[in-house]
Amino acid sequence: MKSVAVAISGQFRWHQDAIDSIKKYLIEPNDADLYFVFSNQVNNNYKKIDEKTIEKTIQSNFPKRTISLTIVTDVRFKGLKPNSTFKDDIDNELDIIKDRIHPRNKKMEILSLDIEAEEKRRGKPYDSIVYVRPTLVLKDYIILQNLEDDTVYTFGKYF
Repeated sequence: MKSVAVAISGQFRWHQDAIDSIKKYLIEPNDADLYFVFSNQVNNNYKKIDEKTIEKTIQSNFPKRTISLTIVTDVRFKGLKPNSTFKDDIDNELDIIKDRIHPRNKKMEILSLDIEAEEKRRGKPYDSIVYVRPTLVLKDYIILQNLEDDTVYTFGKYF
């Protein structure tokens, strides 16, 4: 059997239908290890959610196979300032570059580093790594043994 990691990240706005479908159609049939990175904010207004709620939801729904759970606080994504001149942008270049890392990409980076650390610890890489959003609802089984290597697939629908 292939060794499989499922990496789930995003704002913590899970519906039980999504949790159940990811477990049933992806995690259980592939005996997958689980990695989570969630923001402790639930919307674009950066309303905070209690981190204990996130931990409790993960522990109760995924009591086995959870390798890591990281909870982060997103910083507002800043783009270029409206009506600024090129000189203004260059003067603020470091801030612009630093702030152009979208929170979604930061979560993906954390997941990748966590998975890499586990692969080093166990001495071998995963055969397959599946990245999904917490709002994904699957309607059929995803058996990774049946998928081709080095191929990108899209599955499910989102809330």
